[in-house]
Amino acid sequence: MANPYAFSRQIFRSAYNPTVGTSEATIWPKNTAYVFPSSASIMTLYSSSVFDMGMTVLVEGLDENYNEISEVVTLFGQVGAATQQSYLRINDLTVISPTVVRGDISIGTGTAVAGIPANTYGYISAGDNITNSAVYTVPAGYTLRLASGSISAGGSSGSQTVTAKFRSRINGVNYLTASISIANNYQFFPYNPTLDIPEKSDIFNNALTSSNTSAVSATFNGWLIKNNIIRS
Repeated sequence: MANPYAFSRQIFRSAYNPTVGTSEATIWPKNTAYVFPSSASIMTLYSSSVFDMGMTVLVEGLDENYNEISEVVTLFGQVGAATQQSYLRINDLTVISPTVVRGDISIGTGTAVAGIPANTYGYISAGDNITNSAVYTVPAGYTLRLASGSISAGGSSGSQTVTAKFRSRINGVNYLTASISIANNYQFFPYNPTLDIPEKSDIFNNALTSSNTSAVSATFNGWLIKNNIIRS
């Protein structure tokens, strides 16, 4: 039997949300519940700063058949710049221009206000230069083998708890793969045995507090393995 890890690449997500509150929100800097697109569409890339002109951003995602696609898009401030391809999912945004980006970068659809589209599917907080989002969709023809995850939180009170909900959506059904509550602490947890997430599935990490707000960070780690290698 072939060694599947010889035909794989590692997937690592590091994410944060600076102000998680008592309503469940996705662990990403935008501090909202992430909503996945319902269909593939041309997306528009914006900056919240009118001065961000000419910087280049690598957009990586999936097409209508969940196949991996990517392209480089040049920022045009709050006016926006459209992608050439239609995206069903946005998995990564990465600033590749050496020029300093001043604003928050968003990609999405719908009417934009001050460089923020009505429907945001990818987001970079100013100065990060890469998406710090606990959201990922498994491409067609692959299985994501999750090995571990972590959660950390720092609240304003020792009595405050933060609950992280690690979720996967497979064939339209949402599954809670881990639920962990902590108070001003850090928790690492392995998936032992590893947890296989099939192709075309979404994974996303949400959190909420028992009171007030808290900064929350999360990671998950695994290997993207070709399905024909797993079956051989």
